[in-house]
Amino acid sequence: MNNLTKITIILLGLIGVSLVGFQIWQEVNSYSKVTFRFDLKEGRATIRGNNTPEIEINNNQTLKLKHGNYRISTSGEGVDNSTQFIEINHKTNDVNVNFSYNKERLMSILDSERSDIENAIYNQYPNINDLYSIYNQAVYNQGEYYGATLNFRDQTSDQRDTLHILAKKENGKWRVLSLPPSPVLSAPKYPNVPKEILRKINLDE
Repeated sequence: MNNLTKITIILLGLIGVSLVGFQIWQEVNSYSKVTFRFDLKEGRATIRGNNTPEIEINNNQTLKLKHGNYRISTSGEGVDNSTQFIEINHKTNDVNVNFSYNKERLMSILDSERSDIENAIYNQYPNINDLYSIYNQAVYNQGEYYGATLNFRDQTSDQRDTLHILAKKENGKWRVLSLPPSPVLSAPKYPNVPKEILRKINLDE
């Protein structure tokens, strides 16, 4: 075996080792450790994606997951069965799992909070009851958001729009956020309110 052949074999070996090393490095770096944070202690959730079986996850649990798209399904007593889609990449460290109450639980909360909510509205707009009727009242998420439709009482007038009102319970008290109520509650005006809640209020859902 001449020197050229030896050098060629050595070079091929080094290339092979480098390729294997790169593949190992690439595989190792295609995973991230992700911690899941629940906003509801009694909620339950599972995660599935990247051709992996469904895994049950718990609050503050950390999992090592391959980068890609995942689907989180939520459930629990009084919890709406919903789906949250996420992407996990090298920047992902924490994932917030959001739970919403189901319709029955939200209706129960509305019944118990209705008087306080309406008092907050009347305190903000003392004459609103003379001009408008309140319809389609509902609370959303975990009962901390409220939305309703305001219909102008004078049906002969075509100068008044149907309005939507938004309120939120903070520190145990309801506060009107829509100052003033408007035909459409827009996401840019309420950046801290989930878009899905604004959509439901605007559509009277």
